[in-house]
Amino acid sequence: MVSSFVNPCLLLLLVLQTFQLSYQMGTNYTHRLYIDNDERYHLSWKFDDKDIEFEVIVNTTGYVGFGFFRDGTLQNFDVVIGEMKNDEYSLEDYHGFANGTLVKDAVQNWILVSAEQANNQTKMVFKRQLITNDVNDMDITEDTMRVMWAYGNKDFNKNNFTVGGYKSLYMLQIKRPDTAIPENATIVMVAVNQTLIPKDDTTYWCKRIQVPAFKEKMQVIRISPFVTKGNELFVHHILLYYCKTTKPVTEGEKGHRCYAENMPDYWDTCRSLIFAWAIGGSSFPLPAHVGLPLDESAAENIFVLEIHYDNPEEKTGFRDSSGFEIVLVPATREYDAGILEIGQIVSVDGFPLVQPIPPYQTTFRYQGVCRSKCVYETFPPKDQNTVIKMFATFLHGHLLARQILLQHYRNDQLIATISADRNYDFNYQEMIFLSKEIEFRPGDDLKVQCVYNSQSLKKLTWGGLTTTDEMCLVYIMYYPKVNAVSCVSGIAVKDKTWLDNSIESMNIIKFQQQNVSEEFEKNLNGLGKDSTFVTFCANGTKQIREDQSSVNLLKILEFSQPQTTNSPITTTDASKAGISALNMLNLSVRSAFLGGVLLYLMI
Repeated sequence: MVSSFVNPCLLLLLVLQTFQLSYQMGTNYTHRLYIDNDERYHLSWKFDDKDIEFEVIVNTTGYVGFGFFRDGTLQNFDVVIGEMKNDEYSLEDYHGFANGTLVKDAVQNWILVSAEQANNQTKMVFKRQLITNDVNDMDITEDTMRVMWAYGNKDFNKNNFTVGGYKSLYMLQIKRPDTAIPENATIVMVAVNQTLIPKDDTTYWCKRIQVPAFKEKMQVIRISPFVTKGNELFVHHILLYYCKTTKPVTEGEKGHRCYAENMPDYWDTCRSLIFAWAIGGSSFPLPAHVGLPLDESAAENIFVLEIHYDNPEEKTGFRDSSGFEIVLVPATREYDAGILEIGQIVSVDGFPLVQPIPPYQTTFRYQGVCRSKCVYETFPPKDQNTVIKMFATFLHGHLLARQILLQHYRNDQLIATISADRNYDFNYQEMIFLSKEIEFRPGDDLKVQCVYNSQSLKKLTWGGLTTTDEMCLVYIMYYPKVNAVSCVSGIAVKDKTWLDNSIESMNIIKFQQQNVSEEFEKNLNGLGKDSTFVTFCANGTKQIREDQSSVNLLKILEFSQPQTTNSPITTTDASKAGISALNMLNLSVRSAFLGGVLLYLMI
């Protein structure tokens, strides 16, 4: 373990050098970031229940473009262009056309609030309604929005328009908690150290790291991921676990592949998840009244870092030192927070069939249900009067996922959709704060529904760990912390003959028939043939399986109607958003620290 202190004056100097803008950014905006890799296009915004306002500061005296799109083509663009001509500023609304050109909207819904230029920069403030009811405008919703940016040094020409890039964002997320770090904070860097990224297409790499010695209970108040520069396309996601072990970490442990045969003894008893990050995500500050608990340190307390490396081109020679920056304070916050995994079974011994998705489908659904019995009875909390409150969610699928919904049931009736992304982007996954805390009471149920698009494929896709497999999961942050850490489910169809025949390779082409696909979807979600609803409930050291007839849950298992899914964006283009997000993250992580102790925990 290496300990060091950060020089606050040097860090402050670096921050000031980064923000070399001719204009002072508006102070009343709730969200702000550089939207491009080169930090030449700065975006700020705020919103209410009706309107949204943007401020852009761009290194150009030519035109400035900003907008949204549904896929990677100009045909589905919704863009506004601002520029100055003859000493006057203009703002015009365009949309993409079938031949790839831009067409001015008949109705101009954007309002130019202000504009000015100085020192080779343009600052513009403009706004519009979230929902314009204009067929040529995209609604601005709580779903992932693919934000497009562009600028040029010359006058705008609609026939020669070039997109600068795009970034996926949750535009309507509430303002995040204050990220200021108190003077009594300890900053712990939990990371691998120069790990050689394997040549394999997919690798899950695990590393035990000793928790540093503390004389008192601590709480995590912020977690920030960092990815080694140049490895942004390899590091798909990072998970952090916290547990106790009978075998303390020894100096020089190198780590190993996860989910492999002959896993170390600690693996099955160290599944208490602290945090989950995936490509495109950023720093996560916890609300002021909660913190993730770490007990008084002892030799048996460890972190386990799990990193998913995605290397489809099987490149060699890349070393990685990615991980998390964790901000800790003495445990004075009112509540201990926890994280609960719910959704569809991913990979469990003894469960033979996991999430087969047929080809040729524009929409195909899977769902997982968490029954409150897991939280309140299977692994009951110490206080029998405990009722947990959910405050943030992390939605997770892979390449085929297009929509993910988390829904809340009480007495077998849907009472709320807690979190939903109907424009899901695999390359942008972030923990999102709920607009209000929601109670999950004894007797309630939570359902995750995922919608997939496999229309370009000609073979089955299975649930699993690789990027080309699929998942349907939601991670929920809540308080007060209880014992359950995972609550997932699946459907076991009893008619094995029908099932084996359906997935036989020679019969796959039958999924081009709508009735065949619909029957398959219903049966594998417990809505058709006689089946068993199987739940797996875990507390970090033990997993308990429970089976019951799917008939008992028919009201909950009924599908929510999906919206029309969008065409996929290419992996290459999409990955640019992850790189841009990580560049911005590195700035936000470093600029926030103005004091405290810094500890590096690596190999």
